[in-house]
Parts: sequence; structure tokens; C-alpha cells
Amino acid sequence: MVLSVTVPKDFHFNTESRIKAPASSNTSQKEVDFIHQLRQPSSPAKARKGATVPKPFNLSAGHKIRKEEPGSYVPMAQQIEQFQKRTPTRYHMRSCRTKERGPSPLKGHHLHLTQPHSPQLMTRQRSRPPTVKSSAELEAEELDKLQKFKIKALQLNKKILECAMEPKKPAVKEPTVAEGFELEIEKRLQERQVNKKPLNSEKPHSFKANPLPKKVLDGIVGLPEKKVTYPTVPESPAFALKKRVRMERKVEEIKPPSPVKAVSVPHFGIPFQPQLPESHHVEVCPFSFEQRDKERQALKEKRLAELQNEEVPQFKAQPLPDFNTVVLPEKKKPEPTKPEPFRLQIDERGAAKHRQWEEMVKEVQKQQEEAAIFKARPNTVTHKEPFRPKKENRMPPEYTDV
Repeated sequence: MVLSVTVPKDFHFNTESRIKAPASSNTSQKEVDFIHQLRQPSSPAKARKGATVPKPFNLSAGHKIRKEEPGSYVPMAQQIEQFQKRTPTRYHMRSCRTKERGPSPLKGHHLHLTQPHSPQLMTRQRSRPPTVKSSAELEAEELDKLQKFKIKALQLNKKILECAMEPKKPAVKEPTVAEGFELEIEKRLQERQVNKKPLNSEKPHSFKANPLPKKVLDGIVGLPEKKVTYPTVPESPAFALKKRVRMERKVEEIKPPSPVKAVSVPHFGIPFQPQLPESHHVEVCPFSFEQRDKERQALKEKRLAELQNEEVPQFKAQPLPDFNTVVLPEKKKPEPTKPEPFRLQIDERGAAKHRQWEEMVKEVQKQQEEAAIFKARPNTVTHKEPFRPKKENRMPPEYTDV
């Protein structure tokens, strides 16, 4: 079978079918309504309604800035006037000439003084009693106080004019008598001395015999008979644990592991054919508590039958104690307290430091004793060679004439 030869075809781009409109030179000189442009929506996507119209890419357009073609001549003054018309009045700045002119003469009203008006505050309507006194009230109060406390002059003593009066000597006061402190400890010591009994004033202890019991005269009275105490019979406590029936746990059947199937080696002569995975069917088992409820009901009926068949325990009263013989417990005499010395940590630390100091003194004494022992060094002088002076080979210095 002979294959046909591929026939090449030319590429047909959409850019070739687009009409290239020449760039108009008068676009920059067109007037733009700036105020109308501000009222337009910010994004053109919001203003449009309906489906978006796709536009092809202008791939042939270059990035170079093309120079505008020379058109009709527009003077500079006209261009400035057009620019000023495009910008709104709120962006125009005031010129210096308008400031120099001052206020316009067309306005008829002239400047006059402002008449101040007091503000109508709500605080005036509030009635508050004045808490601070005025200066006139304070002055009136001071005058009243001065009139109340007037100075009344005493009559002149005529004896002063007749002769000079000697000043009276002041009465001599008695010297202060020192009194001792009345301390509570002194009172307690005095009370102890008064209440203290002398040692020799103790009266001799007089023996008083107790009266003879009448039972001894009636008959022979011996020791009371010893009661035979029977050993206690141990009884196990009646717990509810014995009546409980233990449920036998069901041993779960361990399923043998599924045999591992080895994947067959593919035959390279035959093309690869994927095998679908085997479908595993899940066995659905019913889930119910019917059998467990039946077993619980049978156990409850069995327990009720056992409780009905049980014998009622008989009540056995204990015998009354013998009130004729009263056995009192032996009185325990408390042993006197034995004073023990305080075991302070400061004593232990002091003892440890004292031991360390003694050990240090012993070591220093031992070192001094070892240093005091004389040990003669061996005689090494006799074995050495005698000293022999050597002749030095020194060259005489060369004298040079300067």
C-alpha cells in the first residue's frame, strides 16, 4: 500500500483579514467633556449589560510610538484655551491679579462692626443656691466678730503709784517622791512566798481502815466463777456476688487468611490486556438483641425463684451481762516525761567544723614533724672531677685610626 504525499497548505491568520485603520491625527485635538466623563461608571464592565463580545488580538500593532502626521496648524493660544475649557472650574487656581484687585465694587453692602450676642445656655435655667459667699458678706462677718470680742481695760491699781511693789516669791513645791514600778511578777513572787508551805509542817499520814463488807459475815465469799467463752464461729459475709451468674464469653471464630495468589508473568509476545479486579461479595448478617434479651429474662426468673426458696434466718438474742460483778479496767499510770536535750542544727554544724579544724591541725603538725627530721644527702663531691680552669681563646681588638 502506497501512502499519498502530504500537501502543504498556507496559514491563514485572522490578523490579515482585519482592516488596519489609519491613525487619525486630530484625535488628540478633540474636545473632551470632563464633567460628563466624571459621571460615567468607573469600570466599563459594570455599565454594559449582556454577553461579552470577544475581540481579536491586534498582533500586528507594534510597541513603537508613532509620530503624528502633520495636520492643520493650531496656534498656541488656541490650544491653551481648549485645555482650560476641558478642565472644570474647581481645579482652576486664582491668579495674583484677582487678589490685588480686592473685593468687587459691585457689592453694595459695606463692612460693619459685629454685634456680640450672649449665648442662651441651659445653665441659666438651672436653680442652684450660691455656695460661695461674696466679699461683702465676708466683711460683715468679720465686723460682727470684732464687735463681739472687744477689749475691756482693767482699773488702774493706785498702789503702784505710791510705792514700788516687790514681786511675790513663788511657792516652793515639794520634791517629787520616786515610786517603784508595780510589776506583776513581783506580786506573783510575794503570793508564792505566802502560800509556800514549810517542809517540816507536814502532818503524819493517819491510816483509816475501810469498813468490812457484810457478805463476808453471811457466808464464804471467794473468787467469782470464770465464764467459759465459746469460740466464735466464722461466717462468710452474704455478698451478692455469689448469686451472680457469669456469662460465658463467646469465642470468636478466627477465619483463616485468604491464600495469596501470585500474579502470572506477562507474555511479551501478546499485547498487554488489563484484568479487572475480582468482585468480592460482602455477606450481610442480621443485627438483633433478641437472643441476649431471652437469656437475660431466663436468668432473672431463675434468680427470683432462688430468692423465694431461701430460708428466712432465725433471730438469736445474746444473753444479758451479769450486773452483780463489775470488772473495771486497770488504771494506767502515765509515765513521767523524760526531758531530752534539744538537737539543733547549729550544734551539728559546729561539731562538724570543730572536727575539720582538728584534722587540719593534726595534718599541719604532721608536716612540721616530717620537715624537722634531718636526712643527710649522699656525698657526691668526692666522685666528681676537680675543677680545672680553661684558657680562653680571645682575639686582641683591632685599633683603627680615625
